[in-house]
Amino acid sequence: MKSKRGILPSALCFGLLVLATALLHSPAAAQTGGVSSQDFSVDFGDFQSKAQLTYPTNAAGGSPTVILIHGSTAADMDFNYFTQGSTIPFSHIFKDIADYYPARGVAVLRYNKHYVSGPNQADQVKYAKADLNLFLSDAEKVLAAAESNPHVDKQHIYIYGWSEGSTVAAALVAKHPEVAGLIVQGPVAASWRETFKYQMFGVTLPYLLGFAQGGNITADTLSQALAGDGGAVARSEVIFLIDPSYFQTKKVAVSGFLDSNKDGVLTAAEVQANYDAILDFYFSPQGFFYIYSPDKALPTVAEQAANIKQPVLVLQGKLDANVPVTASQQLTSSFKGNADYSYKEYADLGHSLGPASSVIDDRFRPIATPPMADGVAWVLAHSNASANPPAAVSSTPQAEVSPPAATSDATATPTTAMAASTVTSVSSTPLAESNPTVVSTSPGLPRTGGGNGSTSLLVLVALALLLGFGLRLYTYRARRK
Repeated sequence: MKSKRGILPSALCFGLLVLATALLHSPAAAQTGGVSSQDFSVDFGDFQSKAQLTYPTNAAGGSPTVILIHGSTAADMDFNYFTQGSTIPFSHIFKDIADYYPARGVAVLRYNKHYVSGPNQADQVKYAKADLNLFLSDAEKVLAAAESNPHVDKQHIYIYGWSEGSTVAAALVAKHPEVAGLIVQGPVAASWRETFKYQMFGVTLPYLLGFAQGGNITADTLSQALAGDGGAVARSEVIFLIDPSYFQTKKVAVSGFLDSNKDGVLTAAEVQANYDAILDFYFSPQGFFYIYSPDKALPTVAEQAANIKQPVLVLQGKLDANVPVTASQQLTSSFKGNADYSYKEYADLGHSLGPASSVIDDRFRPIATPPMADGVAWVLAHSNASANPPAAVSSTPQAEVSPPAATSDATATPTTAMAASTVTSVSSTPLAESNPTVVSTSPGLPRTGGGNGSTSLLVLVALALLLGFGLRLYTYRARRK
């Protein structure tokens, strides 16, 4: 006969065994399994690109997977964005997506752009000669790598393109009917010329006029604007109104191309009348924008819409300083022949889908949670995934969170970007929202609840009953002894 000292430990062991079994079979545990990553390289011919697949560890048969395609600039796989003079990333939205999606059942594949070896590390001479067709060829090689990876459900691969990358992503999806769907963030829907004119007349010029006395833009106005607190586009495009001699003399003067009467002062009318001539030069083979000239660029997302038959999701910040929101809104018409098209617009987010107080203040802050949650929900709904998708952002305005005050890029502290965002949705096929679950507001954390939330309570009750039984049995045997 067992000694009384062995009865309580046995009961406890039995209780813990039942508890562990219950936890392993609960919906929450099944959905919040670990996340793993796999580093590899993709052969781009004259360049080996570092890549990483982040995926749910315990997914049988591979996971639905999103391939991220960069916007403009020599971007690394995390899309680290640095403010002037800083060595610490201000934001890294591709890393944020790679942290968020896999913990909720969707794998993410990201890679360094051609000739980019890491954050702020690129062969700029070679990169300057790259074009969008090269980036499309690269994306095809990345897609092939994804399709051969055992952790990827090759029937459910989605291409996610941001800004410039939206045109590459659209072309890739149109060319590969086996791809399951297209997600575009801040897409290039208007022509590149109209996009750059929006950046000047919709963002930079209003910012500049805030410094201009009587509406007159002088060399002093331009200097103040360069040192001001405008966002990424507002300040960077000031350079297009400065005379090119600045690059040799470092002396700020108004552009001779725009100053019609050569009086050293620019008015808004002069800029509007002459800016097309500036763009003509920049779209020439000697210009900054040659990659986006009509004979070099890929078609816009709007122009490619008729060739895309797969499901499409558009994620658009209303305070986007890089692309005109009106052009993104018009994609609904461009995709009218697509039976599975969804458009989501976030009232207080910018081009990075991070918080902004205006287009002038849009400064590539860290991506907010609502668009990531919407992206995961859309992918899972289109992949017939067993995991419950996160609750979608309601089209009913949420409790407003004050957008961040305008601050200098050089001094701003990156926010966690968890502010609630008002979203307007236009969808021809509503997202599947059965049994939505609550998602943690911290990026990269797994869900802590599933189903109706009763599993954990039942497990605790079972444990309490088992421990109570063990104690009673212990007392009964002790008394008999």
